Amino acid sequence: MEFAWRKDEDIIRSEVNKALSSGMDFSYRKSRDFNYRMRLKHELKTRIVQEVSNLDLSQIRDKDQKTYITPSHPVQTFQNSHQLRFKHNRHFNHRLSYRFRSEEEDNINRLLSKNENMAWDFKWKLPKNYRLRYKWSKRDRYNLNSNIDRNTLGFDTELTRALGSQMTLTSRYFQEVENDYFKGNYQELFDRSIRFDRSLSRLWQFQSNLLWRDRRGIEEREEWSLGGGAIYTPNNSSLRIGMDVSRGRSRDRRTNKTGDLMSLKLNLNQRLFTDTHLEGNYKFEKDGPSSEGSGYSANMVNFRVSVDF
Repeated sequence: MEFAWRKDEDIIRSEVNKALSSGMDFSYRKSRDFNYRMRLKHELKTRIVQEVSNLDLSQIRDKDQKTYITPSHPVQTFQNSHQLRFKHNRHFNHRLSYRFRSEEEDNINRLLSKNENMAWDFKWKLPKNYRLRYKWSKRDRYNLNSNIDRNTLGFDTELTRALGSQMTLTSRYFQEVENDYFKGNYQELFDRSIRFDRSLSRLWQFQSNLLWRDRRGIEEREEWSLGGGAIYTPNNSSLRIGMDVSRGRSRDRRTNKTGDLMSLKLNLNQRLFTDTHLEGNYKFEKDGPSSEGSGYSANMVNFRVSVDF
């Protein structure tokens, strides 16, 4: 259990934010085959820092943005999560999870935001070196200050075959259905992919993949891409370097426009000292035209240094 009190003073905005929180963690492990964990947290804030409404990019196709509301009363936040892992024999593994978070303005009982996630992950070891993985997920989002009021259903199926001790071949089928609560917007996504993984040594790992993607609903679009990547880990070093590259084509079914797809990702991880880690990421992405716009290209760079005390 934990209890905390926090006070933040913003000299530039002349604001003082205070928060009182309490939480509890509970876990039960009967054996390696059964593990349950629960987390609860409650927090009461006397003020929320204002945000700018036009920075919400969650749904750029929505023209009617909501007006930002700054709560004048204390806001209470409640978080609740559960996770259950169990295995009833050496071939079947299950994981069930549930997470809930809500923000409510006190005194007037006005709901500001609500997030709810639930998922079931199932793994089955089949004969002939096959492995089956299935995941079902459901997400609900509501926010009074943005246009992310929607629910999402996901169905993910993977079938993997081990080709010796250093190679695997994986076939994946993924479906996601998204519904907007208020505007009735509907978007469905279908992914079909094949991935080949090969470990040449302790230093090098390689992978290649072929992806077909189909979008239906707000966007009517089909895509395909071919990609590959490598991970290099030097001997006697904490350095880890990864690279992924893919190229493909897209076609919008409404406008019949076609375009090139390209993605390049670079990742670097390094332990600088005993308690200091460096992580760097670079990403270039190019998307083709569609009924929503003429496409785009973007570069993203991110560096992070973490220190453990």
